[in-house]
Amino acid sequence: MRRLRAISVDDEARAHDVLRVLLKDTPDIELVSAFTSPIEALEAMNAGVHDLLFLDIAMPGISGLDFLRALKAPPVTVLLTAHMEHALVAFELGVRDYLTKPVSPERLQRCLEHIRPLLQAARAGARPPKLLSIKNGSAYHLIDPALTSHIEAAGNFSTVYYGDRALFASESLKDLQQRLAPLSFVRVHKSYAVNLGFVAEISANEVRLRDGLVLPLGRAYRGALANIAR
Repeated sequence: MRRLRAISVDDEARAHDVLRVLLKDTPDIELVSAFTSPIEALEAMNAGVHDLLFLDIAMPGISGLDFLRALKAPPVTVLLTAHMEHALVAFELGVRDYLTKPVSPERLQRCLEHIRPLLQAARAGARPPKLLSIKNGSAYHLIDPALTSHIEAAGNFSTVYYGDRALFASESLKDLQQRLAPLSFVRVHKSYAVNLGFVAEISANEVRLRDGLVLPLGRAYRGALANIAR
């Protein structure tokens, strides 16, 4: 089976060098192209086939979002950004994870671990699925975040409430919420994160979901939630 073809688009040349070093010992992924010019990258991507895109969000001339919109068929995409707020992007554009600069080897490997099932699914189809992968023991489940109402902490693990299912996840609430933050998931309590699309009402101490479920609102999270919900 051929290696997965990755492309890097970042106006900083050093960012490509760092990514090459970090991917050097990743046998199933090959960085085949690197562009500092998003216009040149756009031509190359619309003319060829790539499985994975590492994309800087803040570039001169064209933003990462506009770049994605201009692609005929965006591949599985990972954003690289120095500012977390730039990761709040439209999920349907192909973004599946984000890395904050400087990228650590550990964070990159966690990112690749989560997107590999998506890359494999995309290889089998015409376009990457609008899903995220959730690790459950040695298996992965692909879920639609739009159908996920909330996540509950369970020690170093968590439970993802997805449709009418409760899916055990082999990662902490903190790690899951960080991956889902670009998709309007916010922390409301040390034990809960919610999808804002499922929130019906916010009071001083509680968050009520559309299905009637009431979750506690921790004091430390009130200010941030109030700002987001305005």
